[in-house]
Amino acid sequence: MSVSGCSVNGVGFSTSEVIRANGAVVILTRTLGGALRTGPDGAGLAIGYTKTLAVAPDSPAAPRPGDYVFGVSVADLPLAAVIRRVVGIDFGLNREMVGATIGFSEDAAFARIPSDTSMLRRLVLSPDDPAGIQLRFCQEPASCE
Repeated sequence: MSVSGCSVNGVGFSTSEVIRANGAVVILTRTLGGALRTGPDGAGLAIGYTKTLAVAPDSPAAPRPGDYVFGVSVADLPLAAVIRRVVGIDFGLNREMVGATIGFSEDAAFARIPSDTSMLRRLVLSPDDPAGIQLRFCQEPASCE
């Protein structure tokens, strides 16, 4: 017997775990069935199993740590990084992917910085240890080490 459903932007037939890390909030979302993404940087549709790890700066607007049965939307969060793993069919129509993938795919996207902006950011990304992820915004290179 198979149970499947759908989600839109991580909310619906999905589960999310929010983990507080070092300077970041990590949202780990799993979906079985259809997963529709509507954001301009990651628009697409995945059918199968999807696991998404999103990293956002720790802020009052971030969701509180814990488990969420129907998922958590990251649409309004300023994401530093997103890693998406899909087993099934993934259709993409965005800046990172135009086309389809069948089977297993994994991709990572990092925050776009406008060309007229100067910023120093340190991101230590360890997908297998979400609590160990580090995110820092620094004024000087020495303060980011």
